Amino acid sequence: MDIRVQELLERIKQDGVNEAKAQADAILQEAEAKKAAIIADAEKQAELIISRAKEEAKHTEAASRTALVQASRDLLNSFKEQVIAIVNKIISLKVKEAYTVDVLKKAIPVVLEQWAKESSANSTIMIPEQEKSAMEAYIKQELADLVKKGLEIKPVKSISAGFRVGEKDGSAYYDCSAEAVAELFGAFVNDKLKSIMDEAVK
Repeated sequence: MDIRVQELLERIKQDGVNEAKAQADAILQEAEAKKAAIIADAEKQAELIISRAKEEAKHTEAASRTALVQASRDLLNSFKEQVIAIVNKIISLKVKEAYTVDVLKKAIPVVLEQWAKESSANSTIMIPEQEKSAMEAYIKQELADLVKKGLEIKPVKSISAGFRVGEKDGSAYYDCSAEAVAELFGAFVNDKLKSIMDEAVK
């Protein structure tokens, strides 16, 4: 083979190799660039996902904490209401128990005498219906002067214990019924009890 032809073939071969190598390098560079871009994009996406997850976790934690605080308040309020209800029942029961016939016999004359000083109108004394037999005869005997002046003795179902003294038209009265006394005493005790319980949970 002619030397020139041989050189030409070698040159063509070398040029082909060089071109192929150049193309391969270009492809590799492009692949590396794409790889870097993909990795960078993936990292950004990962950071965004992590950031959103952290934000959602914060919101969830805050919401959970708020719900827990509210649930705790509701529980405490429910507990206080139950305690107060129990105390009110105890007060009501004890006041009713305290209003024995002997107590009524001592209290009624004192209250009626005071009432007579303040009111010139005909008066009514309301007593528990179940105490009628025990109290009516006593009042008529011991407070005969007031009965003669128009004092009316009226047994009523709405009074479980105690009594109520007032004008016959109901415009003014002293309420010494167990219900009224228990309500007044309960209001005082409940205020103190609420204050104690509020202080205890601080």
